[in-house]
Amino acid sequence: HMDLNIGTAFYFASKGCGYLSNYQSFNINNITDNGRPLLRFGDKDTALALGRSIESLNNSNKSTNKSIKIKCINDNCNKYSKENCSSNLCKSCCLQLQRQQEHTVTCKVHKLKPIEKKSLVDESSSYNYINDEKIPYDSNCRILLVGIGADEQMAGYGRHRTTFLKHGLTSLENELNQDLQRLWTRNLGRDDRCISDNGKEAWFPYLDEEIVIYLQSLHLTDICDLNQEQGCGDKKILRDAAKLIGLSNSTKLVKRAIQFGTRIAKNTNKLYHGSNRKGRGDSKIQDTCLDNEND
Repeated sequence: HMDLNIGTAFYFASKGCGYLSNYQSFNINNITDNGRPLLRFGDKDTALALGRSIESLNNSNKSTNKSIKIKCINDNCNKYSKENCSSNLCKSCCLQLQRQQEHTVTCKVHKLKPIEKKSLVDESSSYNYINDEKIPYDSNCRILLVGIGADEQMAGYGRHRTTFLKHGLTSLENELNQDLQRLWTRNLGRDDRCISDNGKEAWFPYLDEEIVIYLQSLHLTDICDLNQEQGCGDKKILRDAAKLIGLSNSTKLVKRAIQFGTRIAKNTNKLYHGSNRKGRGDSKIQDTCLDNEND
């Protein structure tokens, strides 16, 4: 099931068919799926850059965000916003905003009562780009750059953080070595076939021999620092390198797997399991298809 989701994402990415977005009017906070943000930041500096004030931060426990309090972005409100609110507002301000803009704003945390919902956002619609004109575009590029190898070598997965916090640095190092050794059987064959089906060639810059040798020569503490929060300590060496060449916001993004960020997993879970919550990455599609036919 997971192979289908990831392979589907690479297949459509390699087709090169989509829309051009006006970068000047592009607002990262407006990229939502039914009110839920598709991208999130992990660094407190980004919150300040977006005009949000952080009340307190417990540096001794950076692995959790429970100590961070973000004020409601409404200038006339002194309350705190609720965690995971799509608009970064307190409850009363968020509900008021939804009532005023019922067709464009929804929130999974602060929900209007059914009687207040005059209309719902269509889940089948694309993501919410406010005041943005999208122009159809077909790319003629013959090469697709794929980022496989970065997470496996620089501790980018959530399970890497879990391993480090539970068992320490040595266990994390063993897991990263295992990930790299089995990468060609778990990922590369599948992804190359899905991409080449559209006549495109996949390039894997993070698996360049010189990159791999260099990362293997470093101590793990020079590559990552999982005592820091998400979006900061994972793949730290890569984030630092990106900052050196002038990148800013993208260096603070929390990792989101391609099958979840594209919402492909959500749709296939509903299709084959009847619900997004029932889907499992190790499920076999042929088994789920048979179950659906029997139903």
